[in-house]
Amino acid sequence: MGSVFSEINTMIKKGFMENGKLKIEVIDKIDYLSDKINKLKISNSSIRKIYDNLKDIELKVNKQVLRNLSENEQIDFDEEEKKAFKEIKVDIKLMKSKINYILERKIENEKKNKYEYINLKNFLSNCLNKIETKEDFKGFLDLLECIIGYMKDQL
Repeated sequence: MGSVFSEINTMIKKGFMENGKLKIEVIDKIDYLSDKINKLKISNSSIRKIYDNLKDIELKVNKQVLRNLSENEQIDFDEEEKKAFKEIKVDIKLMKSKINYILERKIENEKKNKYEYINLKNFLSNCLNKIETKEDFKGFLDLLECIIGYMKDQL
């Protein structure tokens, strides 16, 4: 049987969202993925750091939308939200470098788990590549939150 990372990466390449919600088969794999992350000794705080950076990006979008709405009450909220999201897509894509930094240090220090770290990095990168809409972004945040929750359960 292949690695849980390989399995979930195959799923993610097809997209992790369906009808505006996380795909159930992806959620079903998160428990196993979290267990694997724990076994790799990747700290909850490392994953949490990635999550917090993404939450900062979400806050940036929300502030921009509120600022624009306060300046002009005639603005359509949904359209303004889409516009603000487009402006921060670069920030989301730049998260790959932060993820790379966190995991490359682990790869250097623990050669025996090198391929699992690479698979984790690919999983996170694949997810970031699939973020095209605000709903995708929120779905990825939910996915990370789920991973963090399961990691705490397994400690």
